[in-house]
Amino acid sequence: MKRRTVLMGGLAAAVAAPFVLRAAEWDPPPAASLDGPRLAPVQGDAEWLVVLAHGSGGDGPNMIGLAPALQPYLPSAAFVSPTGPYPREDFGYRWFPGALGDDPIAMVMRGVNEGGPIANAFFDAELARNNLTPDRLILLGFSQGAMMSLNFGLRRNPLPAAIIAFAGLQLADEGLPQFSGAPPTLLIQGALDGDPARLEQVAARLEARGVPVQHHLLSNLGHSIDRRGIELAGNFLREIASR
Repeated sequence: MKRRTVLMGGLAAAVAAPFVLRAAEWDPPPAASLDGPRLAPVQGDAEWLVVLAHGSGGDGPNMIGLAPALQPYLPSAAFVSPTGPYPREDFGYRWFPGALGDDPIAMVMRGVNEGGPIANAFFDAELARNNLTPDRLILLGFSQGAMMSLNFGLRRNPLPAAIIAFAGLQLADEGLPQFSGAPPTLLIQGALDGDPARLEQVAARLEARGVPVQHHLLSNLGHSIDRRGIELAGNFLREIASR
């Protein structure tokens, strides 16, 4: 069984879904532009923009439910949750073309090349909408949204202020430089979500390229976000804003 992800009360939960067709059988082009729901800052004008990126099978209205849980940690942030550019063949949307298949890195790089410019145009437009400079962008994603945040964010020019990745550890090294001044990055993974050793491996690969990384493996957690993850992400946002 494949699994899709939905948000329930601001937290992500995994829901079983039928097996889907392989990418070769379903390969639509990406959308020309992105859009999604927005949440204004709790107080005053926006000082930060936090982009919330959903997992495969979700959409922007699904993921924006996470914003109210994070607002107390960064009340000066505007939140936006775009829907990914690729429709799935069964339900929802995704950030990368096709199923993972046998070559996930090729899938990631195709998404970077096809979807990266579309996502960057959206990020730039949202920053302008809020009268913010590019150094005020924070990317936060779950599952494929985490993969997008890492793989698009680390190739963005200028780089975002920070990246938070929940349950999405697929990282393509191709084209990544040796960084100087890379965005602080938070990786959060459930101990029951695949091989726990991958978290350390991806963190080490990022650190080897000069990316400052915090990483947390949460016990008794599968492919989802729980309140421990919300607290870790919230405190990380607060830390970024205090610098």
